[in-house]
Amino acid sequence: MFIPLQDMGLKMDVWLVDNEDDQSDIDEYMERNLIQTGTPAMLVFDPPMCPHSDQTQCDDETYYDPSDPLKVRLPLTANLSRYNGREIEVVLYSSKLEHIGMDSNLGQLIGLGAGSGDDDDEEFTKYIFGPFDCVGNVGSAYVARRFIIDTTAPEIVFVTPGPNAVVTPGSEIPVVAVIVDTASGGTGSGISTEDLCIYLSGPKGQVFQFCPETFDPGDTASTDSATAANARAVNGHVKSWSITGNKIEMVLVGLQDQGLYTLRFEGQDNIGNAFVASHNFTVGSLALTIADPYVYPNPVDPQKDRATIHFILGGYRDAQVSMKIFDFAGDLVYAMPTETRHPGLVELEWAGTTKGGTQVANGGYVAHITVDDGAGVKTESVKIAVRKD
Repeated sequence: MFIPLQDMGLKMDVWLVDNEDDQSDIDEYMERNLIQTGTPAMLVFDPPMCPHSDQTQCDDETYYDPSDPLKVRLPLTANLSRYNGREIEVVLYSSKLEHIGMDSNLGQLIGLGAGSGDDDDEEFTKYIFGPFDCVGNVGSAYVARRFIIDTTAPEIVFVTPGPNAVVTPGSEIPVVAVIVDTASGGTGSGISTEDLCIYLSGPKGQVFQFCPETFDPGDTASTDSATAANARAVNGHVKSWSITGNKIEMVLVGLQDQGLYTLRFEGQDNIGNAFVASHNFTVGSLALTIADPYVYPNPVDPQKDRATIHFILGGYRDAQVSMKIFDFAGDLVYAMPTETRHPGLVELEWAGTTKGGTQVANGGYVAHITVDDGAGVKTESVKIAVRKD
């Protein structure tokens, strides 16, 4: 079988080498494992090489131009996930010698794949020449580089706001997060800022999506209403942003709606390991309160609508919320099952019916609201008028 010169001129070996005790000797028997071999057919060229012998047929920017840099990628097809955190060596060469050596302890010959050996054994692999081109120009030495296998996504650890933190409405909120990457002794490949996006959601839904590398403050003038609204939200709530070393810092401002907020970081490291990290904090007061209660519509016609009781639940804990409806004579008309609600805006509905589902008569009623966060109890009452046409 004829083998073209260019196929003979470049070969690749991938070794698992992190068990070596003598890094100056790269071929110690039994201290390294060959996990993959390769030929030029495996190479990935970026941009691709011209498939025609006549280079003029490839003058467009799609193909490689000798005046531009050429990236050559070496795909590793071995199952590297099981070697996460370990060290490999990639060797490019054209010729190597695999020879039989003598086991100095056993006093016998050993060969490639033999099941015994120690530090005194002779080398069984020797690289002779480096890659050569199609006209036979050959390098005097092989090329070898070592890498750390990283298949673990970095972890984002939030420092501030702290767990269950409560911040004052409208205040500046420093956000500090630390990147923890266990690969390569804790350094890892680093976060790709191009792929990092930060999402903030609040009591009324998503506040903004902020991707630092692609965000354009001028998008407030976008013809797409959603894009413009998001740009206004980012401009109004992100005062500053930075990523230095393994630390992400930002300052949030202008968060007025009281309740639970969630920060979510999404992205990947520089070699594609994706991560998602979330952190909660509360905007509001420490004290349990029922603020600004009101009813809408009021009066309400239960034949057409429901009465919605609105109020702001203050504090930093979830609370058990219950509501009872009384008529002006003090008789219980309706009792709502107790529900767990987060701090922030709370909306409770009454269909204008009794416990048995019968519509109540025209007149005045009182909604009695009770909230209990485990540390205290607060109550509040609002009047509701029922008027059926």
